[in-house]
Amino acid sequence: MFILGYDPGTRNQGVSIVEYSKKKNKAILKFQDTLVIKNQDIKYRIQETYDYMTDIVSQYKLDTIVVERLVMNGEKGSDINKITGIVYLACLELDIVTYSPNTIKKVITGNGSASKDAVSYSVKKVLHLDDDYKFHSNHSSDATGIALTYLMKEFNYGSTTISSSSK
Repeated sequence: MFILGYDPGTRNQGVSIVEYSKKKNKAILKFQDTLVIKNQDIKYRIQETYDYMTDIVSQYKLDTIVVERLVMNGEKGSDINKITGIVYLACLELDIVTYSPNTIKKVITGNGSASKDAVSYSVKKVLHLDDDYKFHSNHSSDATGIALTYLMKEFNYGSTTISSSSK
């Protein structure tokens, strides 16, 4: 099974794919990236996000997308909601699961108000990645944590059983 973790944003979006074998109770980090959008116009950011996500969906036999649920007001909140809606559209055939930022941090680090560095550190430990392993950004690290939250909550998956290889 392939789980897509998604960290929403208006300009920087984290994407991570974790492959999980129920039979072996093993997870492997298959892909992590940060989509960086420089265009100022929201309609072009929406289009770029849609194109990127449909490409990811077509490359992998994904089962579930797990999204960080953000509650924001104002123009930025409106833009994030539009982009997240487009991601849902691109992933329409997948199961869609959302978690709040506090839930993700609590599951991954044990602290619902953990810093991004603490999340990245814990994700590396859970996946048994080398200490010097570099994520593309905090966004891709967060996306990996989002995918792992799903595995840990839905499959009672623990840190002692996870291993990793990534590209």
